[in-house]
Amino acid sequence: MEQRSAWIIFVALLMLSGAIIWNGQSGKLVEAKPTAAKVEEQGASKDVLSFSEAAKYLQVSEEYLQFMIDREEDALKKTGAFVGMRLPYIKIGKKYVFSRDSLKLWLAEAAKENKAY
Repeated sequence: MEQRSAWIIFVALLMLSGAIIWNGQSGKLVEAKPTAAKVEEQGASKDVLSFSEAAKYLQVSEEYLQFMIDREEDALKKTGAFVGMRLPYIKIGKKYVFSRDSLKLWLAEAAKENKAY
């Protein structure tokens, strides 16, 4: 009877420990859900970023990124010109797409110009 109770407890604990799974091919324990660091590491190799990924890369909210884009577009409409380098993006339909390399260059240029939004 004690063995059966021990076995039931073991199975229950095993079922509750769903945070890890056994990877039989490599023989290592692997996390079931990627950590934030792993997601960041995987995203670091992406050349093209979505709107939300670009906001995270720039360390601003999505709302603030939209504000930055709108502010540049308004300035361009009012004056017909824009001083400095504009935030680099491509708009496809209603979606924005960003190049990681272009954002990196834009950040360097914006820092040189002491650009403020």
